[in-house]
Amino acid sequence: MSYADIEIRMLLHGFEEWFRAQKDYADSTVYQTLIDVRLITRRIVEDGELRPELWRTARHLRNYLEAQGVSGVLSPRLDELCDTKGRSEGIMPPKPGSAHTPPGKKREHRSVDDESWRKLYALVTNSPVVEARVLEVMMITGLRIGDVLRFQRREVTAALGEGIFVFVQKGRRRRTFHLHDGPLRGAIERLVAAWPHGAPSVAHALVASGIYMSAYNRVDRFYKKLAGSLPGRAHTHRLRRTVATQTWRETKDLRAVASMLGHATMITSQRYIDELAPDEIEETQSALHDKYMGEEDS
Repeated sequence: MSYADIEIRMLLHGFEEWFRAQKDYADSTVYQTLIDVRLITRRIVEDGELRPELWRTARHLRNYLEAQGVSGVLSPRLDELCDTKGRSEGIMPPKPGSAHTPPGKKREHRSVDDESWRKLYALVTNSPVVEARVLEVMMITGLRIGDVLRFQRREVTAALGEGIFVFVQKGRRRRTFHLHDGPLRGAIERLVAAWPHGAPSVAHALVASGIYMSAYNRVDRFYKKLAGSLPGRAHTHRLRRTVATQTWRETKDLRAVASMLGHATMITSQRYIDELAPDEIEETQSALHDKYMGEEDS
């Protein structure tokens, strides 16, 4: 049985049901994975190269077909690229035009420093476009870009009247924000004001088709344009990491960080916090000493 014998629509439908059953993935993750499956199947037909970022989805696709008892349907080339040994040894080529990250070396995702954060926030608030409104909400709440893109106009408008906004973020976790007063309400009001009429979601407000990745790329390009002169790698997820680090430095409470980011466990939140600088460590040590041991010294 060859790949050409499989109807692509049936393949995508079956894969989507299987993929959702594996884990409680967000709709945006499922949608992007289906797009990647289309790209992978096209590479099989054309016998082309598989980009490194498609490797994980290719593995999911192979696992799905094996679960369905469809053996031998994948080309030897895809089986080779799905091989974990080949991946770990760095056989897969980097994406053309991108810098290759050496094995064991993580890309720079640290939080933005305070001065750069203030400059970035000023640039965002002074821009009238929808992309800036998305970034503003992210900088206040620490939400992922995908969470904001899924905001529905009807729900957001109703939330402004009721003073409370409840939505489902990535991982199917329900989040609640109070919009009575404060910076978030102002950001949401500016988002609605910049929202084109007839667009049901923020993603549709950015691209008429509402395609997630097209909307994501628009916000990402806008952020890179604003943050181009700032130190560090321009990546939108640094906004979420910065909110986590700032929350920790203000509260010294990991539960507050988990609540701010919407994490199920504090272990996940801990990974988002930058290491404390030496002066911050000294400050924390002094505070703990004064609180618990100061009386013994006197």
